[in-house]
Amino acid sequence: MHYEICWVGEDGLYGCGHEHPSVADAVRYMTPASGSFIRACESGVFRSLNETEVGYFLVALREMPQRSSEWSEEKVAGASEARPRDFFG
Repeated sequence: MHYEICWVGEDGLYGCGHEHPSVADAVRYMTPASGSFIRACESGVFRSLNETEVGYFLVALREMPQRSSEWSEEKVAGASEARPRDFFG
């Protein structure tokens, strides 16, 4: 099980090719406002993030040191108040 940063190019779907061990690790390497997203790879099959993984994604996104000015408090009002326990338990 690993995670990969993906994006849509002119002629298809691309991936970074790195096997990130966690959602948070993959988020660390994302470029703000790049249009990229994260996919999970389980047993060699890519899939969308499940509900729990989306929670990890939102928490990690909030903690990104290079957050873009596009991620204003207005745009992420719901996520900005979330804590990990809101998503996981």
